[in-house]
Amino acid sequence: MVPDARTYNPNAKVTEDAETLANILVAVFPFSRVDEGIEQALLRDAQKHHFAELMTRIDTFAKDCIDYAGKCNAWVSRIAGEIPGACGLPPFIPNRTGPYVMNCLLAHFVYMRVFQFSTGVLTKREESEN
Repeated sequence: MVPDARTYNPNAKVTEDAETLANILVAVFPFSRVDEGIEQALLRDAQKHHFAELMTRIDTFAKDCIDYAGKCNAWVSRIAGEIPGACGLPPFIPNRTGPYVMNCLLAHFVYMRVFQFSTGVLTKREESEN
């Protein structure tokens, strides 16, 4: 989750904030490259002559992990898009008054719970007027 991702609306009215904030789920391969730090000539030699099958399997594994992470990312994004309609609340937009849902955070929470990661708890807050 990348907090505080910013988008800029050049067509915003003077009464609207031109900048909006959002949380974006980013799919990242969880390991550094297996071949990172290996001399390129030695790596090519290992790939062609000494460990061709192993190196192919490592590349396949890395591609499969990236593909799976992308599918998880797409699932969370789809869930985040469905939450406002399902709960009847608009998604969070800065400076909006009235009830809203933090749909990106809620979708991330659901993802973390489904995969049995530590999540903490959900809270419902009433905003106090200043």
